[in-house]
Amino acid sequence: MAKVEVLLAIDGSESAKKAEIAALKITKSYNIRMAALYVVNVPSTSEQA
Repeated sequence: MAKVEVLLAIDGSESAKKAEIAALKITKSYNIRMAALYVVNVPSTSEQA
């Protein structure tokens, strides 16, 4: 089985922090390292108005 490493970049939003925690739990559960994950909070068009 190939080892995978993940580079995690987040934008500091609350949802990004939750995604970071989830990603870390997944890596521990499957005994892998993270490869690439970028999380950014994009506002919907209704929030931009």
